[in-house]
Amino acid sequence: MRSTLVPLALAGLLLAGSGSATMAQSTGQSAGEDTRAEAYVDSMTATMKAWADKVGDWTARQVDAASDATAKAGERTEEALDQAWVAVKRDWAQLKEASAEGYEVAQDRFEESLDALERAWDERDETTTTKKN
Repeated sequence: MRSTLVPLALAGLLLAGSGSATMAQSTGQSAGEDTRAEAYVDSMTATMKAWADKVGDWTARQVDAASDATAKAGERTEEALDQAWVAVKRDWAQLKEASAEGYEVAQDRFEESLDALERAWDERDETTTTKKN
């Protein structure tokens, strides 16, 4: 049974904008901090869209596994990828809404979850390669 977590409605999250205007208005950051935070959020918006496309494309191409052992490994890999993707989207939303005091912590948390997503993606690559061999 394939998970339904990955194809979540990311489009609404990304189409709502980078959130940098809201962040600047609500945080009371100085002009320099606003610019740095806005630039980071803007640059990560493209990264988030790229990940949404990658994860969505991969989910759409899933095929049945050749053996029970491979199927179970694939399910574990897909579950890990789903969980990592959900964490990245959660931390992305929190980063865009972070106050001046919480911005650095939110940025660190986002970057950690993005690293975990990359590791889960690499694991998916290894599992997919194993299936084909």
